[in-house]
Amino acid sequence: MEYFDKINVLGISFDRANKKVFQNKIIDILAGEKQSYIVTPNPEIVLNANHDEKLHHIINSATLSIPDGIGIKFASWLQGKNLVRWAGSDICLWLLKYAETEAKKVAIFNLKNGLSSGNDINWALKKKYPDLNFAIESIDKEWSLAYYQNINVFKPEIIFITTGSPYQEKFIYKNLPKMPFVKLAIGVGGSFDYISAKVKPSPAILKLIGLEWLWRLINIKSYGDKKLIRTKRIINAIFLFPYEYLKWLLINQFQYRKNVACLIYKIDEAKQYKILLIKRNDNGAWQIPQGGIDGDSIESAAIREIQEELGTKKIKILDTYKNLHKYTFPKKENHQYRNYKGQSQSLAITKYTGDDSDLKIREWEYIEWKWFTLDEAKTIIEEVRQESFIKYIKKLHKTIQKYEKS
Repeated sequence: MEYFDKINVLGISFDRANKKVFQNKIIDILAGEKQSYIVTPNPEIVLNANHDEKLHHIINSATLSIPDGIGIKFASWLQGKNLVRWAGSDICLWLLKYAETEAKKVAIFNLKNGLSSGNDINWALKKKYPDLNFAIESIDKEWSLAYYQNINVFKPEIIFITTGSPYQEKFIYKNLPKMPFVKLAIGVGGSFDYISAKVKPSPAILKLIGLEWLWRLINIKSYGDKKLIRTKRIINAIFLFPYEYLKWLLINQFQYRKNVACLIYKIDEAKQYKILLIKRNDNGAWQIPQGGIDGDSIESAAIREIQEELGTKKIKILDTYKNLHKYTFPKKENHQYRNYKGQSQSLAITKYTGDDSDLKIREWEYIEWKWFTLDEAKTIIEEVRQESFIKYIKKLHKTIQKYEKS
């Protein structure tokens, strides 16, 4: 398999190629000037990304998304395609050897109080890769800026992060631009625990048939709550992932996703009614805040979305309308919305009660926010949203008549 294309599994994009193609692409990255990062989603990470929009965005923005976990491979078969698995631990070993051979500096950001200490990793790397030029930083899951001084002096080209998902992916997304000398970043979870021999590697036969999880479960060196959490994570990956994937693949395509649009207005000093629009990062389009209802009431979902997208609770919901607008997704876009046929959009008309300084948009998803008069908003909303927007403005006029002019 010498080709290189993509396949979508539960809204997460995977690169489809063989190991040699992946290796060549990594070599090209290290020979180039641009910064890149690799993700290795397994079923558990895919499930988490479906409930963590930032993680979802980070994974789908990666330079390479390499499948890890037999469940992902089975999922690709159900789409008539085949994904070649390359486990994060194996990528780690290959990268370390390549870095040693090609004299590339490496830094390991190791989880403080993790299974393998910095000394454990230092000893193991010196033994297995005697010519490797490396540095180790012990970090917590919320990395401090204080560490930059050491890294700026060493200037590694490759960095490994061992904090586990989703912390390692969010670490990379936040901090990689601050380290311009780094060309490649990858989150590797507990991969260095195998290198340091703190965890026994699974037998080759179990790895071949995708039962590494069973080996990990048997060899868990933890007790009480930690062991229960680890067991629960593995069970979710085995049973919940197939259920969610089959639903995504076979059922969602005939259903409309429940969504709420949040029409937020205020009255400015000139007594003008203005509504809040946000500008998307991906296509530069202006829209009103919105998001999935996910089993909540319209009001609860609206409050949640406004808090997540705008960072504020200073609102008052005045009116809600259920399933006010329904539309079908263009086929090329439906994967990012969990493979639904389209959206059935409810409306929450909301009055803003705070100051502009209280608004803090999600910078990874939106470029800016701005207040517009109703006439201005009509001209700036993208064409595909005009039909729904006209409906929502009509409802807003009714709300204004009810609450502002009574």
